[in-house]
Amino acid sequence: MNAIALVMSGACGVIVGAGLALALRFVDPALDARRRHLAASVAFWITAAVPAVVVASVACFPNAAPTTGLSMLGPLLPDALPAQRWLLWLARAIVGLAAGWAVWRCLRLVRQLRRFRALAFLGESDRRDTLPVRIADVPGAMLVGYRRPAILLPMSVATHPREVVDALVRHERAHARRRDNWRLLAEHAALAMLPWCRPLRDLHAQLLAAREELCDADALRGLDGETRAGYARALLDALRRSASAAGVASTIAGPAFAARRRVAAIIAPDGPARAAHPGRWLAAFVALALATGGAAIVRQAGSAAEAIAGLGGMSIRFAAVGDASGTYRVSTVGGASSGSTPAPGVYRVRFSQAKDGRWVVSTAPAMSRR
Repeated sequence: MNAIALVMSGACGVIVGAGLALALRFVDPALDARRRHLAASVAFWITAAVPAVVVASVACFPNAAPTTGLSMLGPLLPDALPAQRWLLWLARAIVGLAAGWAVWRCLRLVRQLRRFRALAFLGESDRRDTLPVRIADVPGAMLVGYRRPAILLPMSVATHPREVVDALVRHERAHARRRDNWRLLAEHAALAMLPWCRPLRDLHAQLLAAREELCDADALRGLDGETRAGYARALLDALRRSASAAGVASTIAGPAFAARRRVAAIIAPDGPARAAHPGRWLAAFVALALATGGAAIVRQAGSAAEAIAGLGGMSIRFAAVGDASGTYRVSTVGGASSGSTPAPGVYRVRFSQAKDGRWVVSTAPAMSRR
């Protein structure tokens, strides 16, 4: 696997992810929290998988790369283009930087996981039920641990009514039932390995927002307006305190940008969902189509860049000249012509197939008679 193919696969992932994130933004008003969570989760993992899928396709079918990109670039290229090795060097530099960034993010993830593991033993036990509940010096209510999770509540819960505290505990229990800490761990691992994919982070923010709304609905079911208002105040307090102390595997409050929507859902849980304008559905479809087309173009451009860099040896292009049948402009890409290769120029070309199945190309100067 060469560096150009790796860069190409990463670019495909960014384009597909951007299209999916934009499409979700367009249809967001028409989806409830459960549908938004499902859509964002599917979009997140599709985006994370695209680079690996493209790399695997190139590795498994190295000779099946389309040449449309090179054909489209033909008129812009000189008749004889030596191998442009600088393209490969540039791609290697980009891959090296991306790999270094990913290693740094993975090490940071490991460090945060160790810190997160230590949180599980903080604080004093407040009560025990299906999950232990502890009071600790943490920004907000959070679920910690994987095999034996525990609920941590901030010391500030002493200022909240008992009904609000019970709702906070039910919220974290909902995360535990859904195994959200395991999901969050897998998602952060994907983000650490693909740190350059900004659309992946945007999709994850949408995913977290929907996940928190689902657990809010579970925690607040059947509660009165006063308790809901107190829960909303506790949420905003947690957001302020956690602005500089977000945990890698904590389900504390979700992304800050979603606070307004969460608070609205908490205060008015039965508000009707707004139907998306038909134009938004059309815009979402266009975004997906453009993303798919853009990824295909990048895939073609990557194949062309590999040929121009000379990774597949010298390529010979035949471009028909005018309306003359059998007259072609012959040009080379990725190397210099040899004794068995016609020099770049206009030729009369005849293609024939030998008995053993090989194609034989015969050329003659365009003005000569045979």
